[in-house]
Amino acid sequence: SLFYANLDTCLKLWEGLGYYRRCNNFYKSIKIICVHHKGIVPSDRRTFLTLPGVGEYTASAVLSIAFNKPYPVIDGNVTRVVSRVLGIKRITNYNKKRIKNYLETIIDFQNPGDFNQAMMEIGSLVCKPLKPLCHKCPFSRKCFSYKKGAPEKYPLKVIMKPIPHYNVVVAIIWEKNKFY
Repeated sequence: SLFYANLDTCLKLWEGLGYYRRCNNFYKSIKIICVHHKGIVPSDRRTFLTLPGVGEYTASAVLSIAFNKPYPVIDGNVTRVVSRVLGIKRITNYNKKRIKNYLETIIDFQNPGDFNQAMMEIGSLVCKPLKPLCHKCPFSRKCFSYKKGAPEKYPLKVIMKPIPHYNVVVAIIWEKNKFY
């Protein structure tokens, strides 16, 4: 079992997958779950969020899929779908709350894990960033951006400022065991 495995062995097995911090966090989480939770993965959101490396996205995904808890999973694909449906152009903190609130009202309480996976798939395969397949989308009848005929304009792309590049020249003057 992973509980008894050596971390170096786990990291070796993880080799090639990248994100070694995930392996470390997973390893630490297994130890915590076994020691503090009698080997049972916590189904309580607050407790689950205390595990190393677990944030909102992971907690919502695991709790909805494994424990049938109605927490919406919000990734880039889901954000795009809901932004287009609601007509949200800018992803501000206020609009992030609107997206979450909307998802909380439409989530399937009987099958929240299936709902979350379906939303991510719609964003990935149908409501694509470019050339969305609106005619295949289950939201098209009530989609603001589709009705406007401009789904690719929602949400606006965030334009990143270029990272400044500085050329720096350094010289050291050393004479008779002294630096100037």
